Amino acid sequence: MLFAWTALVAVGCGPAVQSAHEIGRVHHVSPVPWVDRPAPAHMAPPAHKPTAAYTPCRARQLIGRPGHGGPAAGTVFQEIRLTNRGDQPCTLSGGPVAVTGLTVSHGTTTLTRVARDGFNLAGPGPANLRPGQSGWVTLAYGDRCPALTSGGKADYRTVFIAVDSGLVRVDFPAALNLACGVTASTFGAPQAAPPSSRSQLNVLTATLATPSTFSAGGTASYTVTLANHSGAPVRLSPCPSYAEYFLSSGTGRYSNVVRRYYLNCAAVRLIPANGSVTFAMHTPVPAGTGSAKLDWQLQGADVATADIVTIGGPSR
Repeated sequence: MLFAWTALVAVGCGPAVQSAHEIGRVHHVSPVPWVDRPAPAHMAPPAHKPTAAYTPCRARQLIGRPGHGGPAAGTVFQEIRLTNRGDQPCTLSGGPVAVTGLTVSHGTTTLTRVARDGFNLAGPGPANLRPGQSGWVTLAYGDRCPALTSGGKADYRTVFIAVDSGLVRVDFPAALNLACGVTASTFGAPQAAPPSSRSQLNVLTATLATPSTFSAGGTASYTVTLANHSGAPVRLSPCPSYAEYFLSSGTGRYSNVVRRYYLNCAAVRLIPANGSVTFAMHTPVPAGTGSAKLDWQLQGADVATADIVTIGGPSR
């Protein structure tokens, strides 16, 4: 009788079946085993190439305002925002025929007659502008040419962008020193956010745990912990893939080992809200010894981590 009562108490106190919510919150004490399931390289969908949709913009329809700017490798880039202030849509195609500058001493100079592509920071044109929308053009000018380094000055507070036989005035809060000359990009439109920035996986962060030394020419074992910082579980469906890069310049030789695999989604189907899951990893190690970088990232998402590791001699 005592035995039967004890058994009933044990059954009554323990849950008969775990709910799906409870299962989702279980943390894996040991790493989820690695699976040898190669994955293809992630291919982003081709960027949409815009085409002209409206009649060409007239200078009188546009208002110019300075945008972002900054130096890069001896060249300064200055964006200019061109906003359609009219009541009809229009299209900015090609590039400005000329850029004219008004010096601080009120002299006028044609700065460039060439529209060059390749550095349009706002994305490819043409730019189809409904009322209130903006297109962009980017000016590029040097900051290390002899005329400038020897103390030359050609300060401009105002430039005029030639659009369809008219001029759009742009005033800058600080003068641009254009002693090295200036070129202009083609007209462009703001770029859409890349697909990776919209991935549901972006609420995750990744953390590497690696041994102190890897054996050259062998296979490395390490772990990656994916932590979910949101209040909702992240389902691993479709099963995410990852890429790992072993970048080494040891013994004077550059080596780049790249592998792509799927996570072990058969063992783990979700990462719980405010929880984490640790995955075991394996990857070939370059033959050269010395310092190397191990880079790991989920494909098609903005989730990545990296660590500097040491590659020692082969294990005996």
